[in-house]
Amino acid sequence: STYYVSQNAPGAADANPGTEAQPLLTVNAALAKVQPGDTVYVADGIYREDVRYPGKDWGNPELRITLAAAPGSQPIVSGSDVLQAQWERLPGDRPIYATPRESYTQMVFVDAARLRQIGLQGHPQRPEKRGGFRYQKQWDGKGLEDMVPGSFYYDAEGKRLCVWAADGSDPAGHLVEVAMRPGGITLRGTWT
Repeated sequence: STYYVSQNAPGAADANPGTEAQPLLTVNAALAKVQPGDTVYVADGIYREDVRYPGKDWGNPELRITLAAAPGSQPIVSGSDVLQAQWERLPGDRPIYATPRESYTQMVFVDAARLRQIGLQGHPQRPEKRGGFRYQKQWDGKGLEDMVPGSFYYDAEGKRLCVWAADGSDPAGHLVEVAMRPGGITLRGTWT
């Protein structure tokens, strides 16, 4: 079988059969349907999902599932979500803006450009879960005072995300994305 995914097609829905005329909305919906020998074509769009094949390895390397961009398409699987936020400029002469944020943030993008993380690198709970795990570079600065153009800092105590855009402008005028998913595409079995 061949399944089609197109988040931009009118009427696309995960309840559809996945035909070209009635495509699925998400890649995960297609992966829930595929069997060895099937093909999934993904049309243009930014698929903000942790794509995971829910099945097991079928144990036959000669029998493949194909996951591919639809002809002429360039889909993107993204681990980030767009941050809809109200930004407030912090006092001082540096153009640092903050927005309330409950969850720890370790990757921020402004107009698709990754910002430099200031402070503890990675998630603060990771060393606790890994029994002494240490990042090769634990710290890059300690806080707001170490921010530079093109950087961000997550203030865990104040529960806020602080951003200094590379051009010093208000992040509200830009596309700001934050990492939300730990993976991109996870497959079991033999795939093309």
